[in-house]
Amino acid sequence: MAFMTSGLKLLVLCAGLAMAGTALANGKLTAENMSKKDYDDITKTESSVPGEEPTSAPSDVHNLDKDKEQKLKDANGVRLIKGKDWKAMTPEERDARLRALKALRPEGSIFLIEVPSGNVWVIDLESYHDLLQDGVLREWSRQEIERLPAVRPNPGDVDYRDRRPGSDRERHQAE
Repeated sequence: MAFMTSGLKLLVLCAGLAMAGTALANGKLTAENMSKKDYDDITKTESSVPGEEPTSAPSDVHNLDKDKEQKLKDANGVRLIKGKDWKAMTPEERDARLRALKALRPEGSIFLIEVPSGNVWVIDLESYHDLLQDGVLREWSRQEIERLPAVRPNPGDVDYRDRRPGSDRERHQAE
């Protein structure tokens, strides 16, 4: 596929930057223990150019397991920013990085961010839609985001999902 151009190789070279990432007590942030604040912190960008809106953020998709990650790579998807590096950046630094990468990005491609890992990928738009249709990629829905707890649950909680607004447990406790 013509997607892997010398411009994309340059884009990959420009994307590397090693920084420390956000960590949990257990060392792993997952969709199951993530809060709305975590989601917002991972996906937030703010303009790095005074007087301008931030550049469009990457499309947010659920974390990929090894099999799905390989399928993304097989479709010529390329990881540009490691999650730990993305999470260590300020929202302004993220915007500046995205602006620089977009200037080099092949036409007809799209940026993705895995949430909660923070890995940022580039892939051509046609392959992106194919991977969505095949179930390899799954976008975060507005309903899923709204159902995230406001704060991260305590490690001792058995099942934080029972504490979400409107849950059976919450209704029972209110009675």
